Amino acid sequence: MDFCKKKKIPVICFPKGIKENYKEFNNLVKPNGINLDYDVDPNWAEKNLSNVVLQGGLDPKILLSSNQEMLKSAKKYLDKARIFRISFSGELAYEVNVESDNGNFMWEKIMEVGQEFKIQPYGTEALSTLRIEMGHVAGSELDGRTIPYDNSLEGLVSKKKDFIGKRSLTRKAFIAEDRQKVVGVVPLDKKTSIPEGSHLVKDSNAPLPNPKLGYISASCWSVEHDNPFSLAILKDGKNMIGEKLFVMSPLKNKVIPVEIVSSHYVDPKGERVRS
Repeated sequence: MDFCKKKKIPVICFPKGIKENYKEFNNLVKPNGINLDYDVDPNWAEKNLSNVVLQGGLDPKILLSSNQEMLKSAKKYLDKARIFRISFSGELAYEVNVESDNGNFMWEKIMEVGQEFKIQPYGTEALSTLRIEMGHVAGSELDGRTIPYDNSLEGLVSKKKDFIGKRSLTRKAFIAEDRQKVVGVVPLDKKTSIPEGSHLVKDSNAPLPNPKLGYISASCWSVEHDNPFSLAILKDGKNMIGEKLFVMSPLKNKVIPVEIVSSHYVDPKGERVRS
């Protein structure tokens, strides 16, 4: 165990038949995970072994019984599902965690109960549209060229504790007054879609190389406003709201007049996600 801890190797133990000695075993060995025999009460295990990941617990003989008996036996563990208030879309959302073997059952049960509320699954394209409208930053904004301040995530940066990269955040370029910032972009005609990766410039007729102020990180058709909307990383973005600029895409041969707006195009006060 000492070797594994020094090498930071997770240890999962399968102490078969130790019955009432689980607590003593856990305190002595201190594994990362422990497998339960089927005769161990999960409520007791959760209360007395709360500092370790638990797995197992079902009697193998249950596989030979009826579906009703299987569900009855599984229910004591399904009742232990964990629900997190986590959003990947910017909307009010929840994440349900169960053991991997119970994932399909939980999905079917949620869809069954949700019929009354007209529940409907949606894919990654819909998720992308939702998060762009909300200004919910993701991979295309968190691409290694930005820092937390650029994406309005400074609230997640500790002002007291030390962490890897903290000293770098105080470098001159990172604390500049005109530092880049995530913003929203809307075409003036409210019709022309803006290609991702396009450049933002002040003068579309300036001689080359035309000074680039920023770039489009993500685009969608806003269902709420019924017009195109994009997120962009823009120099001095916090002071550019309301400014008129041009989006230039040499690859698409497009020049689009745009207005800079808040990145929170829908629900700017976050009332939905906090409801």
